[in-house]
Amino acid sequence: MKRIILDICIIISIFLLPWWVTLSLCIIGIFIFDNYYEFIIAPLLLYGLYGFGSHGMLGNKVYLPIILFIIFITFSFIKKQLILNKN
Repeated sequence: MKRIILDICIIISIFLLPWWVTLSLCIIGIFIFDNYYEFIIAPLLLYGLYGFGSHGMLGNKVYLPIILFIIFITFSFIKKQLILNKN
């Protein structure tokens, strides 16, 4: 139920709030839930709706999924390290 509520908040933030709020909610989701694949979907929706311009680092559409996947793996690894250090 918590995951569905966070997903709804992310969808609402895509349309109403700045991009960094959506990204922050997605990162929070990675740390709260296991296998939070919505982290990859939400930024792709943001890019599809608003784009980032052709002059930025993410101007080429090919790199965005790769960058998102690397960020997802990195945060998942950090989460696992924090859990291991906690025990």
